[in-house]
Amino acid sequence: MHIGILKTDAVRFEWVGKFGEYPDMFVRLVSEANPEATFSTWDVEEGVHPTQDDIDSVDGFIITGSKSSATMTSSGFVTLKVSSRNYTPSAKRWLGFVLATR
Repeated sequence: MHIGILKTDAVRFEWVGKFGEYPDMFVRLVSEANPEATFSTWDVEEGVHPTQDDIDSVDGFIITGSKSSATMTSSGFVTLKVSSRNYTPSAKRWLGFVLATR
């Protein structure tokens, strides 16, 4: 199984040493259940998106949560929303996470 991770936020600097970045957390979690799984990560927060060949190479995607709202008009989120329409061949599976803060 090959999983694409779309990184939409960064972990607070003071927590990275203990927990890693969000993609690291998902790799650890999924690898416990399936040690054979492989991963590719794209930092969509920084404007890095998978190509069509990349999309075709994965079995599904994980979208990390973000402290930013999905309705924001920042270029990274607009690009993700537009690009995600291209990520959705019927054979792909999606798993998204929401971060809640108070």
